[in-house]
Amino acid sequence: MQETTHSLGKAIRDTLLLAVLLGVMNYVLAADDPGWLGLNPTPWLLLPLLIGARYGVTAGTLSGLACTSGLICLRSYLDGSDPWAVATQERYPATALTLAGFLAGELNHLLRGDSAQLQRELDHRVEESERLHAEVGLLRETRHELQKSLALHNAPFACLDTELKKIITLPPDDTFQSILSLIHRLAGVTSAGIYRLEGGRLHRDAVIHPTPQLAPSISVAPGSLAARAIDGKVITAVTDPLESTSQQPFLVAIPWTFRRHTGVLLIQDMTLEALEWNNLSRIEIILHWALTLRTHVENRADGKPIGKLMPIEDFMQLLAQSLETEKAHALPSTVIRLDMKNDDPSISSDGRQILAKLPANALSSRLPNGSFLCLLPFAGAENAGLLSSKLSHELPSLRASSFVVASPISTEALWSSILQS
Repeated sequence: MQETTHSLGKAIRDTLLLAVLLGVMNYVLAADDPGWLGLNPTPWLLLPLLIGARYGVTAGTLSGLACTSGLICLRSYLDGSDPWAVATQERYPATALTLAGFLAGELNHLLRGDSAQLQRELDHRVEESERLHAEVGLLRETRHELQKSLALHNAPFACLDTELKKIITLPPDDTFQSILSLIHRLAGVTSAGIYRLEGGRLHRDAVIHPTPQLAPSISVAPGSLAARAIDGKVITAVTDPLESTSQQPFLVAIPWTFRRHTGVLLIQDMTLEALEWNNLSRIEIILHWALTLRTHVENRADGKPIGKLMPIEDFMQLLAQSLETEKAHALPSTVIRLDMKNDDPSISSDGRQILAKLPANALSSRLPNGSFLCLLPFAGAENAGLLSSKLSHELPSLRASSFVVASPISTEALWSSILQS
């Protein structure tokens, strides 16, 4: 309502200003022809045309009627004649002034209607552009976060089973050095050493990118990262990587147990984005499983195939650890159960022929009923299927069943499925 009143006031103001301006020009240029009715068209047409074009049909029509009435009254006064007679005599200019205001107003309405439609479309396009721009920004941010997540999560670890298989096929003395090389490639560790605890001191077994702090022998100071990691058997890390000192130069300490020895992995330097708990947990997984598989391989050194088997209790514990690893890091493992369909004299009672065909990284055990179990750490269902097909083809009397070690199933439910298959 206020906007309408405001527009009406401006229309009256502009009408009066134009009327005064045209009146002055009429008096100066043609004083003997008030209203410029002697000209065709009369310049007074500008008044309703401009007002109608600016303010619309109503303002244009009213300004035309006002202009017509004013000119008729003026001429009748000056000529001393009747206004109706003047209107009849000058009906063409009188009609033209009113019609000009109306037509100019209509043109204004048409143009403003198109302009309003174009403005609405423009506003809509601007909103769409802003929305799409925001979505593109969100997609770019999401892609960046996804790439970062993949860099520190599953992508480098997708071939962890193959990497672990390489480690356990190397000479025993190269185990620790190969582990350091692996965590350097997959976990962003740039400088680290693996130390064995003996007599209250740490003795270095392997090192990558050594520094003076990664000395061949280090004393275990009370309260240090190494001491806390060994005593608590948990990962220990600094709270602020920028506050390392000469007395405490390491970022992370991860304990380990291997060959009846205990020790610690000391990390002195790593990329800043890699210094987060999920990545440190993955390093611990690499260290733990590499040493577990290495231990299993070394237990075969006596040459007895039965030595490849581990107690069923140890197998269940590793199965539970595999499931926890999958829940935390989305790294599934697979269990294969092997049963003999019938008595096959070609297969000995200790399963020598079966165990000889299992891969080097397989962790094997045997159920009381004689069925063999094979855990393939971090190997997917495809790898398990290939191994099952190979065993069934080479030993037709075997029946192979595979189970994916992945959430949401619990360890108890998984073990029950394995036993009942």
